[in-house]
Amino acid sequence: MGALLRCIAAAAGGIFLVASAYAAGGKYEGLLLQALMANAAGECPASLMRDELKKSCDSQLPDLKDKFAKLGALKGITFQSTRPLDGGPAEVYKVSFEHGEWIWVLNVQSDGKMFWAFSLGEPNWDIGSYSRKVAER
Repeated sequence: MGALLRCIAAAAGGIFLVASAYAAGGKYEGLLLQALMANAAGECPASLMRDELKKSCDSQLPDLKDKFAKLGALKGITFQSTRPLDGGPAEVYKVSFEHGEWIWVLNVQSDGKMFWAFSLGEPNWDIGSYSRKVAER
């Protein structure tokens, strides 16, 4: 079961969580929030993600910062479902902002770091094409 998010404000990157959200059924809501807030601040923390994911995040960081700026204030995160991926079960979240929504899919490896974390862009529940075999470390 996800944790209740308390009202948090993060000036970096213009992200503000202005409402509490509860992700019934999800386990990784807090991890996703940490990663998104770090991305908005221009960071991809190695403490949150495996090496390959950090490299991918670093390469996309300029685009991520622009997207956060366009989306505006973060309103909340809502657990949507669990989907199978080759790296293990993944959780799907809808992240709501002042000017739109963003669907994120993530799963976590045994050390607690994100194994997969990706956005589908516009809501699209067919994530099968995003599955591929990658061995967990």
